[in-house]
Amino acid sequence: MLWIFILLGWAASPVLAENSFIASIYPLQLILSELAPGQVSKDPLLQPGSSPHTHELKPSQVKRLSDSLGVFYVAPSLDEWASHTPMNHSHAWLDFLPAASRLLYGKGVDAHFWVDPLSVRESLPLATQTLCTLLPLECASIQKRSKTFSDKLTALDHTIRTSLSKVVASKPRLVLSHPFLRYYLNRYGIEVVTIVHNNCNQEVQLRGFLTKLKSIKELHPRALLTLMDLPSSGISLTTLSEETGLPIIPLDPYGSPSTTPNYATLLLNITGALKKGLQ
Repeated sequence: MLWIFILLGWAASPVLAENSFIASIYPLQLILSELAPGQVSKDPLLQPGSSPHTHELKPSQVKRLSDSLGVFYVAPSLDEWASHTPMNHSHAWLDFLPAASRLLYGKGVDAHFWVDPLSVRESLPLATQTLCTLLPLECASIQKRSKTFSDKLTALDHTIRTSLSKVVASKPRLVLSHPFLRYYLNRYGIEVVTIVHNNCNQEVQLRGFLTKLKSIKELHPRALLTLMDLPSSGISLTTLSEETGLPIIPLDPYGSPSTTPNYATLLLNITGALKKGLQ
């Protein structure tokens, strides 16, 4: 019931003409729509079900970019293809997040910041400043919406913490198929004992899973978290569960218009699936 009241304060993204800003992926479109709803295209460049790690721009998308006011993408390590605009009017959202709040991974920075509402909140000051520079006549309303969005993100964080309290208290150790949920798990104090594949576009290989899992059995992982649209060479989640002996919890960090009309729903869907899978 609490989730229903939280969601009532989050409007769905409006439908508008193409002469607007474009987001590379759906989560960014949801975030941008909270700040400048009248200036954001309802259609991100990447359609749901596609991987931002492997996408290549089509001629029609290049045309969209050239006709737009600009594009917001996440980071070169995730969706650099969106920065290749004809007029070079692109903005990497990860640059808005303070350096101290960015999670390092491997030799770079983990780009999946949007799965943590407080990381999104921390990105708002610079994002708001950038939008005010791009849309000076709309600056007052953008600043007002930014404050409202910040307050909603604080409330959303509280809701997630409350919902996960029993899960966190049980101190589960989890395995990630790919590094897509580290910001979320780090924020809410849930331990990740290993990540099987370093790149989110890397196909799941059963032998690789089994080899790595053998070395961590003594850590007693509770479950394996995977991407909902798992890059796979034909391996089913059922097979993975049977072979590893672990419950499989598929999660969707990207969402789609049919399942996630706003940012809160995206995070609450992840929270609900994780909670259900670990109970």
